[in-house]
Amino acid sequence: MTNRMQSHFIPWYDKVCGERSFTNGGWGWGWMYPNDYLFSLFDKANDKRYKQYFKTEYIVTKVVPGMPAGTKEGDTVKVTEDNKSLYYTAFHPTTTKFVDVWTVSSPDDGWSYKDFLVYRLSQTYLFAAEAYMRKGDNGNALKYYNKTWTRAGNTAFTGTVTEQLIMDEQARELGLEGHRWFFLKRIGKLLSQVRAHAGEPNPYTGENYLLPRTNIKDHNVRWPIPNGELNIMGKQNFPQNPGYNP
Repeated sequence: MTNRMQSHFIPWYDKVCGERSFTNGGWGWGWMYPNDYLFSLFDKANDKRYKQYFKTEYIVTKVVPGMPAGTKEGDTVKVTEDNKSLYYTAFHPTTTKFVDVWTVSSPDDGWSYKDFLVYRLSQTYLFAAEAYMRKGDNGNALKYYNKTWTRAGNTAFTGTVTEQLIMDEQARELGLEGHRWFFLKRIGKLLSQVRAHAGEPNPYTGENYLLPRTNIKDHNVRWPIPNGELNIMGKQNFPQNPGYNP
């Protein structure tokens, strides 16, 4: 079964790289990206996940008119006055978790055959670490926390496992796989995390991409119930979630 999952995360880098290529990730639309906050959680020198899960540079694969003078194939794309407005669209750092380099025959093919990441053993380890942490069993919390932490190349952690430690490791290990919202909601940290860390400013144009921090409201911890379901159950017996119009 085909899907377009990778396209959501891979930017339209061909606008600045000259053409689509497997080197830069294949087909992309550039709709969703990791942000500076997520990157700040990694030890970029030692944590292997930083290079394994993310792409932070794009390569010129074809020199075309409009590129800076002296540009050569193989150069790393750099921000210039002429291309800085394309930063988010064309060469923002992104995740490669969903890139299919095995079954897609051409970088111009927008369809992927790579399986969806629904549930991984890593998530089970982090659930176990959290459960033991809340129970007060730091020995077992360390055992399961270090399953993902040391596998990534980090020195084994020997201190006290805390909720913040698990929150950060959950982001590093499972980021962009679709679990973060529900995890933060379950532990009561959704609103505070979104208000502190969602989005990011454009470092080159000054555009403000921080609206999620101010737009989220207290009632947004719950989704609205679709009207079709309310009509079936009877609105008089099953009211809309608080904060949404009935």
